[in-house]
Amino acid sequence: IRCADTGMTAMEHCQERFFDLILMDLHLDDPDLDGCGLTRLIRQRQKKAMIGAPEDKRRETVIIGCTGDDDHGVDEMGKLAGMNLVVHKPLQPATLLSLLVNYNFPVTAKAKKKFMPLLTREDS
Repeated sequence: IRCADTGMTAMEHCQERFFDLILMDLHLDDPDLDGCGLTRLIRQRQKKAMIGAPEDKRRETVIIGCTGDDDHGVDEMGKLAGMNLVVHKPLQPATLLSLLVNYNFPVTAKAKKKFMPLLTREDS
């Protein structure tokens, strides 16, 4: 797990290694690079890396945009930038667990038992 305060710091982390999942704040505290701009850069870099790579090495990071913005137009903005999904804050543990399950990340039985009942209640 890595945290970044600015878009440039996050980009440096992404250049150092591949991440399976990124939770991306749409409004990063960086006047030069917001979450959408950073997502576009990550997607461009990954597309270049996939050229000529063996099929089993072609992987794309799952990028989940996070925003406290009530305007649902930001959902479309994030998706156009290359985010897989945009969720609205506060991000609840049950919602995060559901995202992990939906994107086929391994989740322990203990976590499922603890948080899945909460997700069922939130949906009703």
